[in-house]
Amino acid sequence: MGNCDGGSNNSGASGNARPSLVVVPEGGLWTAADVAAYLSLSVDWVWKQVRCNSGLPFIRLGRNVRFDPDKVKAWLAAQPQGGKQ
Repeated sequence: MGNCDGGSNNSGASGNARPSLVVVPEGGLWTAADVAAYLSLSVDWVWKQVRCNSGLPFIRLGRNVRFDPDKVKAWLAAQPQGGKQ
């Protein structure tokens, strides 16, 4: 996988950590393509955020990655607004 500028890839989790239970939203979990469509960004951008563990919330299910729509929407709302006012 690619490098992430300025980010740490050390999650601090040991190999013995117990997986936590996740409550699946009524509408189901999103794929990377769903997140990309919602954010109007590329799927490559979404995967880079996952690789870099940049803050975009995701759930790892074995080798698969899914996204809780409510957490993605909350993450987006918490992002700083740019541009001139």
